[in-house]
Amino acid sequence: MKTYALFTLAFVLLVACAAPTPTPAPTATAVPAVYVYADIAMTNALRAVREAFAKAHPEIRIEFSFVDAANMPSRLDSSLSANLVLSANALVFEQLAKQNRIETAPRVVTRNPLVVFIARTNPAGIERIEDLTRGDLAFAIANEKTPLGQATRALVENMRHDLTFGPEFSQVVLDHVSAESDDANSIFESVLLNHADVGIVYASDANLRLGRITLLDLPKGLDVTTDYSAAVLKSTHAPTQAQLFFDFVTSPPAQAIFAEYGFQANP
Repeated sequence: MKTYALFTLAFVLLVACAAPTPTPAPTATAVPAVYVYADIAMTNALRAVREAFAKAHPEIRIEFSFVDAANMPSRLDSSLSANLVLSANALVFEQLAKQNRIETAPRVVTRNPLVVFIARTNPAGIERIEDLTRGDLAFAIANEKTPLGQATRALVENMRHDLTFGPEFSQVVLDHVSAESDDANSIFESVLLNHADVGIVYASDANLRLGRITLLDLPKGLDVTTDYSAAVLKSTHAPTQAQLFFDFVTSPPAQAIFAEYGFQANP
């Protein structure tokens, strides 16, 4: 009986030793995230673009840092993680080029036209854009150091060369600025709270508030648009994934999304 038990134990041990060791399943390699720095004016449009991109590339994670355009140079100076930059601030790309950080040359992605708006309540009784010459209206505009402020002043300059508004128009506007700010949100707040009668902002910002404002039609040929460019930066992580997102941002599907948010198609 002992002999049989020993034989059985030996057989079990032999089988156990002979059984192949299971091969562990391969560990999936994590795909590094793509870090995108973009102007805050592009927030909603780019989030929608990311959703569309994820359908084709679900394995690629896109992380956004939305920054005021005027502050973009300093933010990039303090960050080496950025893979891709989208901005209307031309100084951003000049700075990056001097630092030899650009991998793919900047390309215009979309355009953002300016619009002139009033509150739906219209307490000043403005009926058409020609009324802006009245001289009794208060304007809310952006600081001249910002891309929006620079574009606003270019628009006002265009308007003063039009007979409808006359050569004194730019001075009329600048003499009646009741609110000057660094961002579009403050401009909307000034007009909607009746601290100003007229505001000038990007179409993409106005697109989010169409239920509360009325746009005044600009005469043809006077409009001013701001170009938003994108560039892939040199990076030790996710260079291929960054290029894929860059290519998608400039593609027709992305251009259609930008149009939904008030931007103009890539020229």
